[in-house]
Amino acid sequence: MANNPLPEPLSNDQWMQRLESLDLQSSPANFDQLVELARTSSALRIAFDSDWQINMNRSGKVAFFRQELFLLHGIEPYFSEETEDWSTHHTLAEILKESLSDPDVWDALSAVVSEIVRDNLPLLPETREWASGTIAGTISRPAVGRGPHPLKYSARNSMVVFFLSHLEKYGVPITENEATHKNQSACDAISEGLGNHFAVPSPKTLMNIWSNRSQN
Repeated sequence: MANNPLPEPLSNDQWMQRLESLDLQSSPANFDQLVELARTSSALRIAFDSDWQINMNRSGKVAFFRQELFLLHGIEPYFSEETEDWSTHHTLAEILKESLSDPDVWDALSAVVSEIVRDNLPLLPETREWASGTIAGTISRPAVGRGPHPLKYSARNSMVVFFLSHLEKYGVPITENEATHKNQSACDAISEGLGNHFAVPSPKTLMNIWSNRSQN
């Protein structure tokens, strides 16, 4: 597999059609078919592309806090719909405090302050004080922590479970204990199909992710 380039991943719909076309209810999938399913899965491609995971989750987090901040300033988010429930989950004091330790929250706060000032809308006193501190240099954006981003493994594990759960519905052996032959489980197929292209966990680790799926 080392010199075998990966095909473009299929869309979820295309991948499901491929899975259904194997007719696994009539005859169990062979290992090569499981490897092919792993290699063409967009979910697994996402699972092991750490930069994509982090950027996706960070963008969602920043968007969430931007919405909260607009609402706390009495401004309806520009992308709102009449049917949306625009309740907030944080106080302004909580967000301001969190921005001092979380760069994603800082980015959301900076973006909202910039937009409010641009549109000549009033800033709340607490937010004005925060903005004044950033201009004066008395407070600054927190550094990104060392080590793996906290979202990295949760996103990876969720995508692995998503992939395996679809195979389970068709009776595919997920772990080695369920497989008829050694090293022929769905977890082994993930490692075989993608291990030379990404930092894929060992089959044993993948099995542990599956076993602990209720926590992902």
